[in-house]
Amino acid sequence: MISSDKIRAKIEKDYNKNPNGWQAYMSNNKGHLDSIFINEDNLYIIKEQIINPFKSIGLGVKRRISFDLKESKQIDFGLRPVNPKLIDNLINNQSESNNLINKILKQKPSAYKNIKTPVMLQGPVNYSSPDIKEIRKNEKDIDSRLRIELQKILDRKYPYISSIYS
Repeated sequence: MISSDKIRAKIEKDYNKNPNGWQAYMSNNKGHLDSIFINEDNLYIIKEQIINPFKSIGLGVKRRISFDLKESKQIDFGLRPVNPKLIDNLINNQSESNNLINKILKQKPSAYKNIKTPVMLQGPVNYSSPDIKEIRKNEKDIDSRLRIELQKILDRKYPYISSIYS
């Protein structure tokens, strides 16, 4: 288990090596924000508590996927360059916004260092999908350990957080 900042740095590094085939999931899990990223055989799980609008604290793990995850038909998560002309079209022609966003999402994700446009799109992120429930079911031990360790940190560094929400 490492800090959420360090696991995010690992995700960024691994994403930039290979930006294809990523999936991202987020959900509110018993008061904590869970973020799950999947790529190839790797599973990254982050559990965080929002401290204030500018700060969160959390823990995460990277591990091999230990279960069979059904082939996803979802659009890959990632960064996609956006031509500034597309942004102008989006602003000036809102009725076409879905078509323009779909056009952007059909592009393959790119590594951050390869994006040269002044604007990029990140996503999509799936919120509370059936896939995240399947992942949680198969990774209950990690979820419990992350929750317990995060609670210890919160009790030590931010005791008022627990008293507010308990």
